[in-house]
Amino acid sequence: MTREVEIAEYRRRWEEGDFRAVIDAFEHFHNWSEPLPDWLAGPVHFALEFTFLEGGTGGKGNAGFAKKAARIDRDRTRYLVASVCLARGRGTTEADALEQARKMLAGKPAQGSAGAIRASYYRVKNRLQKKA
Repeated sequence: MTREVEIAEYRRRWEEGDFRAVIDAFEHFHNWSEPLPDWLAGPVHFALEFTFLEGGTGGKGNAGFAKKAARIDRDRTRYLVASVCLARGRGTTEADALEQARKMLAGKPAQGSAGAIRASYYRVKNRLQKKA
């Protein structure tokens, strides 16, 4: 297969929705030290931006799981703190704030029970104390 045919095949696969084609094409152009064509530059830029700015997949294996778990802990803590702030001065208990946070997180990736939200809060608190 000639390089032109190979490149055309990558583009065809990409246009048909095969995301792996972007990776294969990127490797091809990198290995041949060639500039990326316009049809490839956009998807590569988007993938890099998503990975570095939005957190992407969070990594592989245990490292990826740890990053995802830490992100969930942070999200749960933000909602709990928001619940406490909203309830301040109303005689709200910790249980009330945890329940409000649980309701606000329902349907989101960080959803969980009041106990899970409490545990996330303490994990974040402990991590912050270790950094200080």
